[in-house]
Amino acid sequence: TLLVRQFRPPMGCETVELPAGLIDKGESAVEAAVRELREETGYLADRSTARVSDPVCLCPGLTNETVQLVQLDVDADAPANRTPTQSLEETEHIHVLEVPLGGLPQELDRQIAQGFVLFGSLQLLRIGLEVGRELEGGRSQAEPRRGMLAGMALSGAAVGALTAWTLLRSRY
Repeated sequence: TLLVRQFRPPMGCETVELPAGLIDKGESAVEAAVRELREETGYLADRSTARVSDPVCLCPGLTNETVQLVQLDVDADAPANRTPTQSLEETEHIHVLEVPLGGLPQELDRQIAQGFVLFGSLQLLRIGLEVGRELEGGRSQAEPRRGMLAGMALSGAAVGALTAWTLLRSRY
C-alpha cells in the first residue's frame, strides 16, 4: 500500500494520507488518480484494473465537497517502477511510505506515535482490515471465508502487488 506523509498548514503538522489531488476539468477520476500517484510517489499504475467509487462526502455538515476513491494496481517489478521518481511542485515535500497491507495497522500506529495525524479514510481502511481478521479468526474450517471477504469489502483492500488508493476531489 502506498501512503504519503506531508505537512498540511491547516493542521499545523504532518499528516499520513493516501496519494490525493484534484480532478482537472475534462479528466476522469482514473486519469487524475494515475497522474497524482505518479507525481506524488513516482509510481506508474495499471489503469485497466482501476476500481472507482461513486462520489462520497467526507463532512456533509461542514462542506459540500465530495471525493472519489480510486484503487490502482502497481507492479513494483515493472521497469518504470524500479526507481520511482516523484514529480513534485516546488512547494511540495512528500515522503512516500511503502507498507505491506498486512502491516498497515502497525505502521499507522508507528506514525501516530511519532506525532503524525492520520487521514480519516486510512483509519477506516485499518478498521476494515481488523474486522476482517477478527471475523476470519472466529470461523470453523468448514465455514466459507466470509469474515475475510467482509473485512476486505469494508476496507477496500485488495490482494496482489502494491495497491494504491488515490483520493480525488473535483475542481468543479
